[in-house]
Amino acid sequence: MSLLYLEYFSLGFRQETGGASLMRIPVSANWWTFALIFAAQFILFVRWLYRRIRNDEITRVFVHDMATNHLPHIYELLHRLCQEQGIQTAKPPVVRWLDLGDTEN
Repeated sequence: MSLLYLEYFSLGFRQETGGASLMRIPVSANWWTFALIFAAQFILFVRWLYRRIRNDEITRVFVHDMATNHLPHIYELLHRLCQEQGIQTAKPPVVRWLDLGDTEN
């Protein structure tokens, strides 16, 4: 094999003639392409993961707000509408929020 071939494909290191120092030589263009594609895919994955976690958090806060703040008012207004129409209804259920994701309690 030629010396050029051994220098080019020797994992990026070449030993000097003195034998004591190693000098970094550029790796083939295929490795740079692979590294660039890997970095881009990793960045896209982290971005997707962040958006998914953020979306789940927003959904959880929305459902909590609906259950604790708005649902009791909706039941009250429905009860008033039923009274105006002359419809007998049972007492509205008590809304209890159970947060299973809460690690403090």
